[in-house]
Amino acid sequence: MSTHNNKLQKLCDAIFALNSNIRFAGVVNNMGTLVAGGMRQSVKSMEHKGDSSRLYLESAIRSEMRKDFDKEFGKTIYSFSAAQAQDIP
Repeated sequence: MSTHNNKLQKLCDAIFALNSNIRFAGVVNNMGTLVAGGMRQSVKSMEHKGDSSRLYLESAIRSEMRKDFDKEFGKTIYSFSAAQAQDIP
């Protein structure tokens, strides 16, 4: 793992340390590939495995589209998404 990816992994680990309810912390590159982090150990993903890749790609596309507004709002440094899990019987 490169030094840069190691720093990103440490960032994800620090995010997990903030709250035990955080299920996922990850860094996705501009091609929609997860480069650091992931699902918290011992937590079952809520989506099907194939859907994870689609979610990462969607996040990358949103990030690229935000660049259209850099002139008005400034460069995006990071993006945060949150959702509350539904109780699954």
